[in-house]
Amino acid sequence: ASISDLAGNLILYSDGVTIRDQAGQVRVTGLQGNVSSTQAAVVVPDPGNPKRYYVFTSDGASGANKHVNGVLVDTSMWASWTSAPVPVFANVPTTGYSPTEKLCAIQHGNGQDFWVLTVVQTNPVGQPNIPVAAANGPGVLRVFLVTKTGVSWVGDQTLGQNVDDVGYLKASPGGRRLAIVSFMLVNILVVPFSNSSGLVTLPGLSKNMTTPAPPPHNAYCPYGVEFSQNGELLYYTTIYPFPLVLSPMTDSLIFQYNLASGARVLLGAHPRSVS
Repeated sequence: ASISDLAGNLILYSDGVTIRDQAGQVRVTGLQGNVSSTQAAVVVPDPGNPKRYYVFTSDGASGANKHVNGVLVDTSMWASWTSAPVPVFANVPTTGYSPTEKLCAIQHGNGQDFWVLTVVQTNPVGQPNIPVAAANGPGVLRVFLVTKTGVSWVGDQTLGQNVDDVGYLKASPGGRRLAIVSFMLVNILVVPFSNSSGLVTLPGLSKNMTTPAPPPHNAYCPYGVEFSQNGELLYYTTIYPFPLVLSPMTDSLIFQYNLASGARVLLGAHPRSVS
């Protein structure tokens, strides 16, 4: 994850474990994410201070299954950046919930504040033949709000279906839709989202789509996802599931999906190197 100024100049970036400045110098260490997490970090500016940034992290199945966490970084003094834990995470319930590797930020409808979203699971079940702690269970959207007064936990909302640890959580431009990828469930859930209230509408105009791939790629699973500029098309990638090093096929596929008509188009295959 990274963030730049209005002119496009890099300010800082993070792999979920460390934070580096634009010169690549390590400024903060010990974050609670994991470099192998699907979405290891997301950076959000502090609405109350242009020199401060929130760096939120996810760990999930790729690490020690730690829940979403975060730090507030102050860059006002170039010689010595400071960071402090975001206190709200100490008060968010974790008992009975399992974290995932999904994490994203959406600008609030007021144009100033930000929503930070993750997905957790209740009663997750481990998946066989997966060499990480990946699991799937009933999905819950966990919503945080970033304002000039700090970060607050808004609440949780049940998604009404199982979700997998692995796979992206992305918002459409304007923040009107969410796409939630479940890797081993071979599924993408697309739901309407209100960037004013922070709530999803279920079932509403939600779309629960399976992501089949043509032979010989039948076993491929979805991973990355992105919306078109108008939010009407969905682009997603599929790759061979774990263990990747044993895969007889090393290419990933890119699809376009029309959310209105349901039409799916294979755009192409991209070779992957496996070592």
